[in-house]
This record gives sequence, C-alpha cells and structure tokens, in this order.
Amino acid sequence: MHEYSNEEMQEFWDRFVKNGKQSDFKTIYDHYWMRMYKVSLSILKDKSLAEDVVQDIFTMLWNKRDGDAQSIYQIGHYLMRSTKLKVFQYLRNSKTRNEHLKRMDKLLLVNTVEETVAFNETSLILEQCIGRLPAKCRRVFTLSRIENKSNQEIAEIMEISNKTVEGHITTALKALRNEFTAYVKTS
Repeated sequence: MHEYSNEEMQEFWDRFVKNGKQSDFKTIYDHYWMRMYKVSLSILKDKSLAEDVVQDIFTMLWNKRDGDAQSIYQIGHYLMRSTKLKVFQYLRNSKTRNEHLKRMDKLLLVNTVEETVAFNETSLILEQCIGRLPAKCRRVFTLSRIENKSNQEIAEIMEISNKTVEGHITTALKALRNEFTAYVKTS
C-alpha cells in the first residue's frame, strides 16, 4: 500500500468533499483505518469494540460529505481526535451502563432473597402439612411425590391395592390444598 503524506491525504479529502468520489474516500479509509483501530484497541482492549468505534467514525465522516465536511482542514488530525473522543464517549457510556447493571444486580439479589425466604417458608408449611397426614397416607404421598414411585410400585411396597394408593394420594392432595389455601388467605 502506498504511504501518503498528510498533505496528499488532505487533497484526497478535499476532492472527496468536492466531487464525492468513492475512490478518494476509500484511500482515506485504507490509510487511516489501522491507526485508528490501534488507538481504539489500546484503550478499549476489545477488538470488536475497537472495530465498531472506527467504523462509526467513518460512517459519520461519510455522512458529513454533504454537510459541514468543508470545515475539516486536517483530515488526519480530525480522524485521530475523533477516534479518541469516540472511545472516551464509549467508556463514559459503559461506566453508566455498568452502574445501571450493578443496580439491577442488587434488585435481582433482593428478589432472589425474597424468593428464597418464600420458598423456605412454603417448604416448611409443606413439611408440616405432610407431617400431619395419617401415617399410611403420609407414606403413600412421600413415595409418590418425593420418591417418584408409580402407584403400582407403592401398592407392591405397602401391600395395598392401586385404588387404596389413589385414595391416599387424593386425601393428601386435598389436605395440602386446604392448608395452602388457608395459608394464602392469612398472608
């Protein structure tokens, strides 16, 4: 790639502003892209973000061609200054974003603590309710819902019929539903 002087680069810029030739813009792009990228990367330490910064500046520059592009007298200095400003703008916004994320984490932690307390409270009520069930009913319910045994397996283990197993499970579920309904109404 040909290495141009600052004066030659300014001539490419002036010609681009006057005639809008893409080849002049591409020459500027090719000449400054790597320098801008290195400056951006040295501060951000993130290749993707550094590329985004440089691309944003060139997009903005392309869009300026119809507006105040004539006011850019030293294109090289303008691009390097723009790179640093864009990087600092990103860092400022990133700091704000990080502060918002920290606040959100605190809110999520509060919700997690509340949910944990509610879960523990619900688990305690469930254990107490199961503890109040008649012995056979409690054993059937524990085998079914906690140990995940089938009704047939429970019937064989406890030497009772499938219908009796179903009856115990129905009784346990009704008792639990009534307990939790009463709990919710008082909470």
